[in-house]
Parts: sequence; C-alpha cells; structure tokens
Amino acid sequence: MTETAVFHAFLAGLVSACSLPLGTLTLLFWRPSNKAIALLIAFGAGALLAALTIDLVVPALDNGEYQLLAAGCICGSLLYLGLNDIINNRGGFLRKTATTFTYFERQSEKKFSRLVHSFRRMPVFQLIPDHEAHLLGTISRRQEYPGGAQLYRKGDTPANLYIVENGQVELLDPRQNMEPFLTLGPGDSFSRMAFITGLPNATAARTKGTTSVWIIEKESFSSILDETP
Repeated sequence: MTETAVFHAFLAGLVSACSLPLGTLTLLFWRPSNKAIALLIAFGAGALLAALTIDLVVPALDNGEYQLLAAGCICGSLLYLGLNDIINNRGGFLRKTATTFTYFERQSEKKFSRLVHSFRRMPVFQLIPDHEAHLLGTISRRQEYPGGAQLYRKGDTPANLYIVENGQVELLDPRQNMEPFLTLGPGDSFSRMAFITGLPNATAARTKGTTSVWIIEKESFSSILDETP
C-alpha cells in the first residue's frame, strides 16, 4: 500500500515536471497571443494558489460553498491587480525585467491608441479601416519642443501633419502681424489643409510652453498611399 502511494506521488510529480519542457516545445508550432498567454498564466496561478491553500479549498468544496470560494478568489485577484498597478505606477515596474517591458509596452499602446483616436477626429480619416489608421500610427514620430518654438512658417513646403500630444500650440495669422488666432490642445491636429493639398502653409505655428506633438511627414504619407491607395 505504501509503495503504491509512493509510486503514484512519483508519477504525479513526473507529469507535473513535464509541463515546462512541453510548454517550451509548444512554441515551435504555436505562438500564442498576449491574451492567450495571460489566460494560461491566470489558470496556472489559480491552480498553484489552490494547491498552496488546499486546507482551505477542500473543506469549502466539501461544504458546497462554491460561490463564497469564487467570490474570495475574485476579490483577492482584484486586490492584487489594484495594488500591483499602484506599485508599478510609482516605479515598482523596475523590480523585474518582465514588469519593466510590460509597463513600457502598455504605455506605448496607450499613446498609440490616443494617436489613432486623434486620426478619427479628422473628417478625412474618419472612415478609414482600423489597419490603415494603425498604419498611419507607425509612420508618426513624436517630437518635444520648448516653449516658443516655431513648428513651421507661412509658405513652408512640403507641409507635415501635426497632432498635439501634450501642451499647447498657437496658430499665428500672418495678416495680423503674427498674432495668435487659435490655441490648440491635446488631441487637436493642424496643418491639415496644406498636408492634404500639397499647398504651402497659409499660417504659422508656435508652441506655448513645453509641448510634445506627433508628426506625419508628407513623404512618408505619400509612400503608404502608393502601397494602400
């Protein structure tokens, strides 16, 4: 009887140990998405948690307290995620290489999503498919300027398209001695008409304080038009 129990324990340990090499071999023919990876990790973490707290889980299952057990797991998960997010936002993401990569990847995705949303606000880009909007995002470059920087002057060609990320930009009227006639904020775009038509800029643009903008160069835009007319 004892030998059978030992054998079963050995067999269970052997099967458990095979999961790591089997998972590695799986990558040879399947590249899971981030969502699939998150689902697998969540499942594994839940199984590990249940194994570590087996003295609590088994009695709850025996007594039929499924809802209470599920509620406890969900509340614990939400508490962990909330505290983890707070720690990461205060610099805790540097504690591991994986969390560092994840943090910067999420920040990049958020900026990219805001950029694509800004495209959607422009009438000329409202109806383009998602993959084309993301293609515009790939050719955009971020630039930061100090206050009072001249982004472009009247008559500049070729005109680029600008989208304000942070800060403010003033549009200046050459007919009114370069007085500001419009102040733009985050998400606003400018130099659209000259960018689309190819005509020289009719106004000038200047930053009002430290400002970061997304820039789409006319040449880059023309190149993707040739690929995706």
